[in-house]
Amino acid sequence: MDRRSFLSGAVTVAALAPATAEATEPPALRGAIDGTARGLTPDLPNNQSRLFQALLQEAAAANRPLFLPPGRYVVSNIVLPSSTRLLGIAGATRLVFAGDGHMLTADKADRIALDGVAIDGGGLPLADYVEGLVHLAGCPVVRIANCEITASTKAGLALDGCGGRV
Repeated sequence: MDRRSFLSGAVTVAALAPATAEATEPPALRGAIDGTARGLTPDLPNNQSRLFQALLQEAAAANRPLFLPPGRYVVSNIVLPSSTRLLGIAGATRLVFAGDGHMLTADKADRIALDGVAIDGGGLPLADYVEGLVHLAGCPVVRIANCEITASTKAGLALDGCGGRV
């Protein structure tokens, strides 16, 4: 069999192969925990911090990302554990600060990744003990991509003694 015959046969076989959910799912979402499948409700006006925190803990413990589909999620006083990988849809997934304390913080947590999430402070005051809407301290590996941070009464993003890429 020559190369041309082999390639045209491979393309035909690939085109006829049944599509699976895993094959069509973006690589970044494979294995992710879907927040809405676990009870988070987009666009609900109520504070969903307890459930959101529990899902972050569960995902981090399993070394899996937590995916938030498009919508608004009202939260506050969230502590990001080591191995946090929070994924959303850029421009469509929004965390909104509920007030009373801090929004997102981590202290000496290893591997924090935020991707595709808008973080909205709503102009509400932050506690004195945080420098920004997202306050990370002593986190050696931080990756923040495709995120938007708005309406903070202090800094949007405060990184103290952190390494990584924004």
